[in-house]
Amino acid sequence: MSSGKEKVLAVLHKLPELEQQKSYLIVNVCNMGSRPFLHSAMEDLDKIVDDLIDIDTDFFWCGSEEREFLSRLFYSGFLPIASPLFEGFHIVLPKLHSQRCVVKDLSAFHVGKTIQKKAKKFQFSVDQDFDTVIAECIKQHGINWIGLMSSAFTNLFNNPTKLCRMHSIEVWYEGKIVAGEIGWSCGGIYTSATGFCAKSGAGTVQLKTLAKLLFDSGFKLWDMGMGMEYKYELGAEDIPRKKFVQLVRKFRIEKGISLKCSKTNAIDILRSKTDDAAIPQSSQTTSTTT
Repeated sequence: MSSGKEKVLAVLHKLPELEQQKSYLIVNVCNMGSRPFLHSAMEDLDKIVDDLIDIDTDFFWCGSEEREFLSRLFYSGFLPIASPLFEGFHIVLPKLHSQRCVVKDLSAFHVGKTIQKKAKKFQFSVDQDFDTVIAECIKQHGINWIGLMSSAFTNLFNNPTKLCRMHSIEVWYEGKIVAGEIGWSCGGIYTSATGFCAKSGAGTVQLKTLAKLLFDSGFKLWDMGMGMEYKYELGAEDIPRKKFVQLVRKFRIEKGISLKCSKTNAIDILRSKTDDAAIPQSSQTTSTTT
């Protein structure tokens, strides 16, 4: 739990070989300061969070990108990012923000006439082309943390766990993906990780349509990570870490909630009634469509 070198070295023998090697290298070449060390041998990450809920840092660190461990991090409210150390090597930095940006009331989104007009041009889907979305995110943002985590996230997308599922959100125009994002769901919580936009208007349509689909699908909380102005304009708010953790534990155990959508006109989702599950699930399309 401590970032102190001696305490890290004392637990390495409990870890899988690759995680041992990465953790040993990191602790010997980096000064991790006050950042606590997380590892896969920890049986109760919730207890770690409780013990460190008031810590004066947003970042933890670990030497594992194994999918079961990543899913446990998601389940406890962490948003794992990464930072390069030297060529070919990076460190995973699970982030638990002191202030987390969330949407608590998904029913409150307003869809005006301007958005409805734009939405008619686009199609929307979920989990139809994860590889393209993550590649476009890297293309737009460069090899930042999403580039470093792309292999681990792709592995988790292809091999979901019982605790969480990775997702890609796609917005299409004339047969091409022009906006999208990567995220994950845990029970009744959906977390947006990063996204891209390559066509004017597509990003706004993506956010509004995703909000409607989350509400229609029964999600209780939209976790948006770090606060930004466009998120506040959508109705998101910053809440303290302790309150965020409480909401995570309340909603992650929700059953029967899933995020699914084959390629569908965005306007059909925006105009659908909450109890009309057929529209977002439909494989039928009538026109072309973070």
